[in-house]
Amino acid sequence: MSSSLLLLARGVAMALFLLLVSVYPKTGNAADNSGGTAEDDKRRFEKEFADQKLRAEQGDPKSQYQWGLSCIYDQQGSLAEGLRWLLLASKQGYVDAEAEAGGCYAFGIGTEVNADEAIRLLRDAASKGSARALNQLGFLSINGLGPLPKDLNQAEKFLLEAIKKGAPWAEKRLQEVRDMLKKQSPTPPDGKPSP
Repeated sequence: MSSSLLLLARGVAMALFLLLVSVYPKTGNAADNSGGTAEDDKRRFEKEFADQKLRAEQGDPKSQYQWGLSCIYDQQGSLAEGLRWLLLASKQGYVDAEAEAGGCYAFGIGTEVNADEAIRLLRDAASKGSARALNQLGFLSINGLGPLPKDLNQAEKFLLEAIKKGAPWAEKRLQEVRDMLKKQSPTPPDGKPSP
């Protein structure tokens, strides 16, 4: 599986988790909260989606962020609509929305690929402490994107900072980067690997 597809799959899984936690805050499990039939659960879930969209339309940045993710990952709207909601939340200071929007520009989700805008949004979100943005910058530094050159040492720094900020999902990618760096290290003349 390509790195882009793997990143997208991870993003989908994370978005679904965040959505379920926000919709069912007590347990994160629809069945545990229902006390009714599957049809009751479906109606409750649809109502929560409608309520979330209403809160987003009323200007709540967290709801705008969550609705943007719902549009992108749950097909509740178009990809472009999802990006629009993320940008609205970002303009209100919701940093994770800014990081997600940067990812959209980096991979052409709901828009054309725009490396400059992707890096601008991701750097800004990272400067505000976003683990998501640091993780994305680490990923993008592995191959380079637009104004962000390929730089495994920089990727390692971004990923280490992402982990420090609470992104355990960056640990596997960090190990991959470290493995790539080891392969790039020249063997010293004595033939012994350097410490």
